[in-house]
Amino acid sequence: MRTEEEIKEELKRLYKVRDEREGLGIDYHTITIAILKLEWVLY
Repeated sequence: MRTEEEIKEELKRLYKVRDEREGLGIDYHTITIAILKLEWVLY
């Protein structure tokens, strides 16, 4: 299982990439919740 710090870094990277690629103001909080839920389900 990844550490909280690794997850945060991944979130920052994904958020930046998606924001640049799509030019959308994607809600960071929503992405965080979704990934944390995914982590919980997978582990």
